[in-house]
Amino acid sequence: MAIDFNRSSTINNLKFKESKQFTCGYLPLETANARFIDPNQKLTNQIYSKLSEEGFRRSGDYIYIPSCRGCAACVPVRLRVKDFNMRRRHRRTLKLNQDITILQVEPHFDSTYFDLYKEYQIRRHDSGLTSISPSEYMNFFASEWCQTIFIEFRLKKKLVAVSVFDRLNNSLSAVYTFYKVDLPQRSLGQLAILTQIDIAAQNGLSYLYLGYWIENSDKMKYKNDYSPIEYFLNGVWAEKHLL
Repeated sequence: MAIDFNRSSTINNLKFKESKQFTCGYLPLETANARFIDPNQKLTNQIYSKLSEEGFRRSGDYIYIPSCRGCAACVPVRLRVKDFNMRRRHRRTLKLNQDITILQVEPHFDSTYFDLYKEYQIRRHDSGLTSISPSEYMNFFASEWCQTIFIEFRLKKKLVAVSVFDRLNNSLSAVYTFYKVDLPQRSLGQLAILTQIDIAAQNGLSYLYLGYWIENSDKMKYKNDYSPIEYFLNGVWAEKHLL
């Protein structure tokens, strides 16, 4: 993905570092690099909000953007909230989950959340992240300089999903969602996104940032289920058919 680093005054005033090469988590035959803001600089939610408009994402204290040599597959995407097209399957998901209690909470460590996160990594992603420590887990989701919210979803008081998002100036940014994978009929991942869309709408926010979309990645196909989606290509946000 090509970003015009000369176009934004916010970007021009920041120092960047390049990551070491690593295996791409979405295209397993590819290697990846990331360009990230030097974490020694003072970062704010205002800076983060502006950088999100330029295709950047947050992971813990790091704000980054893919910088892969010879590959531009990662495309930032966002949903235009006021024009969201609620589909029949979305309505089915909301109706099916009317018995789920949804609550927004401040970032905090909760052992029940942590256990669900590790279970999700094993069963959904066959991941080695089960060895993650509580502090590493919290550092992944939250940062002192941004406004992060956890959403918990409970069925008969039992935790079934947690969704994490950041509140930006005029938008929300979806960070991560994990849930009980043995409830596929509940479509809990979809419920989490629909909940974030509703929160954004209730607060009069313009966009929900959904991270990166990769055309040839099955993991990213779910993002096609929401519209209107805008793609950030060649320094411009627009619906795909307009690019």
